[in-house]
Amino acid sequence: MSFGLIETVSIAALLSGAVILGIGLWQWQHAGKSVPSKTDVEKDLARLIREGEDRISSLLQMLDASQREQIDGMRSELTSVKSDVEWLTGERMIEQAVSMARDGMSAEDISADLGLSLEAAQTISVIRRH
Repeated sequence: MSFGLIETVSIAALLSGAVILGIGLWQWQHAGKSVPSKTDVEKDLARLIREGEDRISSLLQMLDASQREQIDGMRSELTSVKSDVEWLTGERMIEQAVSMARDGMSAEDISADLGLSLEAAQTISVIRRH
């Protein structure tokens, strides 16, 4: 099937009319909407950047507070562990000093071997002899 000149011109006219009608409808729908100016876009962009910065700042503050709480908890736990270790070390040192005193070592030797003060070693020696 072939089109003659009249049919071709008619089809072209119909298509042209449809395109013009489509453009007219599009303009009618968007008639009240204006394209934002460059300054409006810049203002919106600046506002969005400020909001993003505020959100990031808030998140960083929350993260910092959380880390501080965790560090304080760890510090407290380490202090407790240190206290326990010092107590156990002191208990073990006293046991050794008592054993050394029972074996007849002098307070000076006990003090030198265990790192106790001379007064502490002398006290342990006196108590264990009685």
